[in-house]
Amino acid sequence: MRWQGLQKEKVHAITSPYRRHSAQFKLQLCQEIRSGGLGRRDAQKKYSLSANLIQLWLTPSVETVQQALLADALQP
Repeated sequence: MRWQGLQKEKVHAITSPYRRHSAQFKLQLCQEIRSGGLGRRDAQKKYSLSANLIQLWLTPSVETVQQALLADALQP
């Protein structure tokens, strides 16, 4: 931040757009974590995800919605 007079001017760094993850990726990751094949911290490092995002995906209500979306996507 730079100060000019009494107003604060923010200098924004160039950031990448938000990433979106498919329902299939989320389900596979959750299943792998729950089965013990991959730890949460390892998943964070491997896929550059936040702990809060992984926790959100692991909550039953979100997983149920994801499974329903995936089932809809796989139906002809």
